[in-house]
Amino acid sequence: MIESLALIWSLPHKHVAEILQRLLGSNGTLTARIAKGTFWVSLAQAGNQASAFVRIAILAHLLGPADFGIFGVALLVINTLSALTEPGLQTALIQRQGNINQFLSVAFTFQIIRSVVLAATVLACAPLVGRLFDTPNAVPVIQVLSMVLLIQGLVSSKTVFLHRDLNFRRFFLWNFGEAVAGLASAVLFAVLFGDIRALVGSLLCATTVRVIGSYIVAPWRPRLGWNHKQLIELGRFGRWVNATNIVVFASMQADNAFVGKVLGPAALGIYQVVFGISQLAAEQISHVVSTVAFPSLSTMANDIGRLRATYLRLFATLVVFNAFVTVVLFSAAEPLIRYGLGAQWIGAVSVLRILVFAGFLRSLAAVGGYVFYAVGTPHLNFRMNLWRIGAFAVVVYPCSQIWGVSGVAVAVSISLAIAFLVYLAGIDRVLGLSPRDHLRFLVHSSLQIITQTLRAKGRSC
Repeated sequence: MIESLALIWSLPHKHVAEILQRLLGSNGTLTARIAKGTFWVSLAQAGNQASAFVRIAILAHLLGPADFGIFGVALLVINTLSALTEPGLQTALIQRQGNINQFLSVAFTFQIIRSVVLAATVLACAPLVGRLFDTPNAVPVIQVLSMVLLIQGLVSSKTVFLHRDLNFRRFFLWNFGEAVAGLASAVLFAVLFGDIRALVGSLLCATTVRVIGSYIVAPWRPRLGWNHKQLIELGRFGRWVNATNIVVFASMQADNAFVGKVLGPAALGIYQVVFGISQLAAEQISHVVSTVAFPSLSTMANDIGRLRATYLRLFATLVVFNAFVTVVLFSAAEPLIRYGLGAQWIGAVSVLRILVFAGFLRSLAAVGGYVFYAVGTPHLNFRMNLWRIGAFAVVVYPCSQIWGVSGVAVAVSISLAIAFLVYLAGIDRVLGLSPRDHLRFLVHSSLQIITQTLRAKGRSC
């Protein structure tokens, strides 16, 4: 079991790039850049996820579920307001062809204005949230975390070029610095305070290092400027990104809000910690491929045949890798909880196993969502996630009444399954690929992917 878990962590950053390049079936410049980018993004994601797990494991032994629940309520407020007001300007800049330097100042200015307004709103709403969730202890935590929004607004706008130019080596360095800062500060504050301040301090430190790092990996002298026409031009694409972000966030956070309100802070703490663990491995691979895929797929928007072939290979890669990860993590759920978090968390094993399956379902649509963006049909991504949150809203209450916290995880899985069906219909519309085409190519590619994986692993032994 330990060897299988080690394989999950070691495979992506050591071999995914090589396997992906072979699967793309070309030795062209773009393919080489995609493969190279995949290596660096996978390395960054592996570091982030590993540090996140270590941080959770350390703090779970020192803090109780109620502490994580209070912190979860505070994060819910911060993340909700961020998602509701995210304009999608960065996505619009990545998708946009040609020179985008003229748009950087207006994007940076809007970003700062938004962060100031959000921070002020969080400060004002903190007491109301404390009463809503019946958690008065969350009020000062929410108020302190409003600083996170202010700090985030200072990130360099030029980091968008890391994605456009597939310069993911710098992307790795940027994320690595943030991950190290978050882990180191969490351990330091846990030793000093041994309470919720470890969670709060870790997030503030990591965010600050992220801002500083953005100017190191993407040097740029910030300039304030306002151009209404440029903002509207970016907003035409960004409005659908914003709408999608809202429904994605709602679908991702509706379960947290429901658990916190209906089942209480302690249940929310358990659910959030287990949810984070359930997404670590499968999301690692999906995030890697999706991050590299979007700017790459955008260059193929006018060549549907090439886009279709690339998409199928990426989809098959994700399915096979994530299926393997899901099976291993499902099997290792009990020892992972017992030895990773401690015996007091053992009741969360069933929740973890259900959420691992949910994570697999979510990973299947990772590339397709960016296909919708790449071909200029972001409304299809919005529609897919709207179905997802609608399905969750219908089934979550009866499921929670039958199975408690596990029932919320079941509701998440049901909603993701329905969203995947809608996703397949969208892919059929833009690429002309039916569910049967997906299945046929998946069966054909599975053996090839497994063979390449075994060969790559054999060469490293």
